[in-house]
Amino acid sequence: KFIIKNDEFKEQLVNTQYDKSIDFIFHGIGKKFSKCLNIDEGLGNKSEILSKIFKQVYTIEFNDELIELQNIRFNEKRLNNISIIKSNLLRLPFPDNYFDGIWICASLLHIPKKEVKKTLLGFLRVLKPEGIIYIGVKEGNGESLIEKNNNPNNSKFYAFYSKEEFKELVESCGF
Repeated sequence: KFIIKNDEFKEQLVNTQYDKSIDFIFHGIGKKFSKCLNIDEGLGNKSEILSKIFKQVYTIEFNDELIELQNIRFNEKRLNNISIIKSNLLRLPFPDNYFDGIWICASLLHIPKKEVKKTLLGFLRVLKPEGIIYIGVKEGNGESLIEKNNNPNNSKFYAFYSKEEFKELVESCGF
């Protein structure tokens, strides 16, 4: 149902080349991992790859249609070590020091800068002291609503960061 309404995603389900960077990053570290948190998964590509590295993957998703798509996909592939959770990023439903790894790619860019530090501190709380976090943001300056296909009803919020600004932000959180 989701793919029928959103035809542009068909290619992403088949072509996962971009998502394979996850495998390179976590296997390159050469550590044994148990639990991973994946934020704003989308179609399920990243969680599927993470499920081959980690014993348990928890993915936080906000969109009900994407949750349905992921459930179908993971059930069909018998990926029983992936749990999909609908949650607010400011109130993560996990105990302290729970995750060995956290993958946040193209999610923080939709959070207003005034809320990002609190969000990052929540990730730090659930990450084990020796854990690894990957954060991808959009480079630039400021914040803005960006229209898709020249349609003001189809706008998304974006926060942009310079390298220096983001480095200061994560360091101020204790990373």
